[in-house]
Amino acid sequence: MNAGETIRSIAAALAIAPCCVSKWKKRLAETGALTRGRVGGRKHRTCAASGPADWLRQRCQSGPFTTQGLVAELAERGLKT
Repeated sequence: MNAGETIRSIAAALAIAPCCVSKWKKRLAETGALTRGRVGGRKHRTCAASGPADWLRQRCQSGPFTTQGLVAELAERGLKT
């Protein structure tokens, strides 16, 4: 890629899309290597609503409620619905 060939000529020689070559070129400039990035794996996401989720489970088990009443209770707890 550094020998002066154009992105389109490299792409044509490899029978791939020019955008793929440009991404490789960008990766080479940023990391100094063409090794692939991390693929897959578990994404650890934090759930901001773990407390409210527990509360909601308990609330649903505690007795009957209306949807409108539940929305009002959630609003009192600071949650938008």
